[in-house]
Amino acid sequence: MLSSYFRASGWKAYPWFSDEAVQSSNDWVAGETDALKGGITRMERWALCRSGQFVHNRALEQASQLDGGIHVMEILDTVTPAVEFAGRLARAGR
Repeated sequence: MLSSYFRASGWKAYPWFSDEAVQSSNDWVAGETDALKGGITRMERWALCRSGQFVHNRALEQASQLDGGIHVMEILDTVTPAVEFAGRLARAGR
């Protein structure tokens, strides 16, 4: 995870990663957060299994002006680093 996750400032890291919040066993490594920063709540949980399966759950912000919908930029801000992360894992052969 340390060599492949997408590093960016603030909440933009993918997946969110903190050394203090990592859990692991012989078959998986996982991280979780439910934090508030700058008035924005971030809820996220991920797990990377030795088999290569990656499971990611993340709450997205709803835009009130979109009748509770999700803004396209929120989706792009999640999908773009996810693709970069997957590419890094593939290049590293993990």
